[in-house]
Amino acid sequence: MEKNKKKNAFLEILKFYRQIKIPWGWFVISILVSTALKKIEVLVVPWTSKVMTGMITEDNFLIGFLGITLLYSMTEEISELVTDFTGQKISRNVRTTVWNKIIHLPMSFFKKEDQQGLVSRIMNDTQGATGAISCITLLWSTIYAIYLSFVQMYAIYKNLTFVMLSFFPLSVFTAWIMGKLEYHIVNIDLSSLSRITGFFAERLPNINHIRLNNMQDEEYQKGIEENEKRYRAEVKKEKLFIFQAPIGTLAQYINQIILLVVATSMVRLGTMKMYHVVSLYNYSLVFMGNAYLLMATWQIIRHTESSCETLTEICNAPSEDLHSGVVVETVENISFENVGFRYEENTPVLENASFTIPKGKVTCLVGENGCGKSTAIKLIERFLIPQKGRIVLGKEDLSNVSLYDLREQIAYLSQSDQLIHGTILDNLKYGLHRDVTEEELRKACTVAQLDDLLNTEEGWNRQVSRFDNKVSGGEMQRIAIARAYLRNPNYLIMDEATAGIDAVNEKAVLSGLYELMKNKTVIMVTHDMNLIEKADHIVVFHEHTVETSGTVQEVQKKSALFRNFVKGETRSDVAAEV
Repeated sequence: MEKNKKKNAFLEILKFYRQIKIPWGWFVISILVSTALKKIEVLVVPWTSKVMTGMITEDNFLIGFLGITLLYSMTEEISELVTDFTGQKISRNVRTTVWNKIIHLPMSFFKKEDQQGLVSRIMNDTQGATGAISCITLLWSTIYAIYLSFVQMYAIYKNLTFVMLSFFPLSVFTAWIMGKLEYHIVNIDLSSLSRITGFFAERLPNINHIRLNNMQDEEYQKGIEENEKRYRAEVKKEKLFIFQAPIGTLAQYINQIILLVVATSMVRLGTMKMYHVVSLYNYSLVFMGNAYLLMATWQIIRHTESSCETLTEICNAPSEDLHSGVVVETVENISFENVGFRYEENTPVLENASFTIPKGKVTCLVGENGCGKSTAIKLIERFLIPQKGRIVLGKEDLSNVSLYDLREQIAYLSQSDQLIHGTILDNLKYGLHRDVTEEELRKACTVAQLDDLLNTEEGWNRQVSRFDNKVSGGEMQRIAIARAYLRNPNYLIMDEATAGIDAVNEKAVLSGLYELMKNKTVIMVTHDMNLIEKADHIVVFHEHTVETSGTVQEVQKKSALFRNFVKGETRSDVAAEV
């Protein structure tokens, strides 16, 4: 089973690399320069042997020694630059491929992976994922160096050279052990780094929320716990690393010791000259050094395997098919027919839910928390897929409708932050795949009552973001309303769009919403009675299904839950004036 798993893992890595744009030109240059470096490395040996045996008085020795040393140094520097540059280009291309895949994955995928942890995966895992490609250069150049050094050693003393080859099985065994250690070291490091990155990526944007609730001490302790987990992972990694280096050099040291013992005894017997011993030793350093590098390629491959585990899962997951499907050119009713959905196997969220959202009307979804209202919205947006039943747009199954066309017809407003880092203008035009005139922009801002935000020195070019404390929740909401107005959607979805808005901003937000809702098919989840009373159609959710639907008056007669809901809600005086 383990063997098949590893075989499949390597196949998945190869499949992953086929999706990456490889800079083959730079790759070939890297191989050529590395090969030249190994050739020069072998050519240096006779000169170092002369230095070690005192043969530096020969004619032109100094010029030759300086020339070959400088040539080696220059080639080594060029090789490192080319290899590093090639690796960085591959790493960039890996990040590009992974980001392209992530941005097109269905939302259901992200239940399996912590979204904040993906920051670490994109930055750190992609860096390690380039290793197997760079191994090709290393593999070729080291094999070439091993061949050249072996030829030279064989010419000096062939029997002793074959003795050295007998230690290759030990080298292979140590390489296998080092590979297993490398896999575990990298897996421990990347997993712990992903967790702690995810923790801080989630906490830091919510620092105001933490302070407002006086949760500094509690969050500090959670941070200490995450930091401790990272520390324990680092310690575990270092414990494994302690054994890695000695194991890796074991074969090399044993080989050198036997070589020196045998060679020095042969010098005493007069069957070998000291110069040949020194040359043989220096060639053996090149031979065993490159054999060690050859073992290191296995380590790099295992490193890459660990780095690629999450990336291959991301890149092999099916992307959303945006463009195939039916284009529905007219506004139609949306009907749920016995729809069922569960996030967890034994916990239903929707069960046999049937209702209709009439076109051109304002439909309000109401019910207790956790009864499936927001899930119904996600199903309409096709962030989720019904596990039972179906959703119909007009006469067409929603799953057959072009996803791109469907989302082009939808504008979504929620209580959460809806800004990207950029200017107000960037945010207003975000998601608009057409040119927008200044007149349209000003009209949208007037509808959303954004004039006060624009009447500053920077105007449209004011920088805003969800982390900008100078932008209030009401202002963020009004920017979102203006953007939705520019989008001019056929379907407007609002999920608690007024929740969290202060009384000062509520009037402006509601005014903008009422203007935006005109002549639209509106689907909203809300507890705001001002919005509920504007609804043409009410759908009451209860115990994970639909209890009843109809006008406000009809559902009040049919549903005790709705009557209790109305009694429990209050209308703000400011909002009531709108």
